[in-house]
Amino acid sequence: MKEVLLLKCGEIVLKGLNRKTFEDRLLKNLKRRMAHVADCEISMRQSVVYVEIPDDADADAVMECASRVFGFATISRAAVCPEKTLESVIATAKDYLAANFAAAKTFKVETKRGDKKFPMTSTEISQHVGGELADLFPEVRPDMHHPDLVVNVEMREKYAFVHAGPVPGAGGMPIGSNGRAALLLSGGIDSPVAGWMMAKRGLELVGIHFFSYPYTSERAKEKVLELGRKLTAWCGRMSVMVVPFTKIQEEIRDKCHEELFTLVMRRFMMRIAEKVAVEYGCGALITGESLGQVASQTMPAMAVTGAVCELPVFRPCIGMDKEEIIRIARKIDTFETSILPYEDCCTVFTPKHPNTKPKMPKILEAESNLDVETLVDEAVKGVEIAMLSYQTFDRYDTLFTQVPLDVAEAKAKYPLVIVSFHWGAEKDYAPNSNQQKMGKMAIDAGADLVVGHHSHRINPIEEYNGKYIVYSLGNFCFSGNSKPDDMSSFLFQIRWRVTDAEITQEDFRIIPIRISSRTDYNDFTPTVLDKATAIDGLLTTLKENGKKLDNPVSEYPLDW
Repeated sequence: MKEVLLLKCGEIVLKGLNRKTFEDRLLKNLKRRMAHVADCEISMRQSVVYVEIPDDADADAVMECASRVFGFATISRAAVCPEKTLESVIATAKDYLAANFAAAKTFKVETKRGDKKFPMTSTEISQHVGGELADLFPEVRPDMHHPDLVVNVEMREKYAFVHAGPVPGAGGMPIGSNGRAALLLSGGIDSPVAGWMMAKRGLELVGIHFFSYPYTSERAKEKVLELGRKLTAWCGRMSVMVVPFTKIQEEIRDKCHEELFTLVMRRFMMRIAEKVAVEYGCGALITGESLGQVASQTMPAMAVTGAVCELPVFRPCIGMDKEEIIRIARKIDTFETSILPYEDCCTVFTPKHPNTKPKMPKILEAESNLDVETLVDEAVKGVEIAMLSYQTFDRYDTLFTQVPLDVAEAKAKYPLVIVSFHWGAEKDYAPNSNQQKMGKMAIDAGADLVVGHHSHRINPIEEYNGKYIVYSLGNFCFSGNSKPDDMSSFLFQIRWRVTDAEITQEDFRIIPIRISSRTDYNDFTPTVLDKATAIDGLLTTLKENGKKLDNPVSEYPLDW
């Protein structure tokens, strides 16, 4: 039996002339998220989105995916009637809802007649269908007031549908419809909840995490990235900016009074977060602060820390108690990760008696001992970026749709886009047709450079529409094999000239290398090739396999 999801739009139906903008964003978000689950046909009519579930798809997974897309008020998993007739509706309800009738003692029928041309009113349809179902299931009696089962019949433009009632959707506004904001992601319980709450209001999230190695471990950083991955189930793709924070904390420890340590530290966090946020097109900051929860979250303390920012600071958890926050954390599946016992930077050098009622003159006096601007600039320059995105590369049919959308969206936000693909088959010296298609699609969508890896073999370079697709660099350092039969690799160099007006691509060079300093076994020491015979062999391999491409580069110029 053919199934479909009926997704009813939420508050965007209240929008005026700009309503289509929100609807387009909602559909785009849904299609992107569904692409990772199943190849569903998705359409929208009369504020209802139809998701047609393929016969070979996991309907439960499709339902779960849809339930996490912000913007939908309700979701109904329905059966499609073969014909838009009462007879077909009754037969479909009998088969599709048999288990529901078996578990119920009472029922009623409700009808929505979206197709006003259908010759019966909603009430007449409900009465007729209800009477027939009462005969088919005599052990289940009709009850118009408090039924165990509500049989929903929907007469739409093209089809009739039957289902057992809607379930709540994620609600809120479509992700990205209200801009982008930077989430200060600590690793605790509160900040992921705060991010989720603001994403629900239509904000696209960029994560910012402050990392204090060696005072905090790599496991602590991985914990935060895992929290980011958990949020992507609701928020879609997400970048997490990891800020090196050790030097700043050590400077504060050495030059500031202990009771002010946390406040000065948080002011640095807000300064850095704002700089990163502006650079990545964010219009606000988001924190997980809850009034009075800890010493740094008193009203005077938040006034002091927020004073360094020009961007608005959203604190969605501000009026919530811990139990309320934990309840949401469990719902969005971040709680168990948040309570893992890996300390974050906020627990480093914690004062015994923090100042809960700070005065601005005291804070400014403490900061006068620090080179604030230099410390902030150094931290921003040292940011690491973690992209939380695609999980696998085994569904080219899905990715042919998904990748161009993502690249185009990135290009609309950033002047330079480099796409890195983990693709192809191991030990292949040339890309397959899917790789060539994908690389060109990425360039067509706005990518400035495509670089691939995975095959453990060097692959040729293709020039397409003035851009380069570097299909595989081989290995730079590979510990998976002590005696690989091919140690060839190369580094790819390319220059872009940046001016106020534009970014101009200049030519590329390569540096031929071997993944080992020895030829008889792999000592895991990448080495620049200096023997002409070895270099010639590498270049010959690239040129010969380049003949299989549509637009291979003619030459491989060596290092600048």
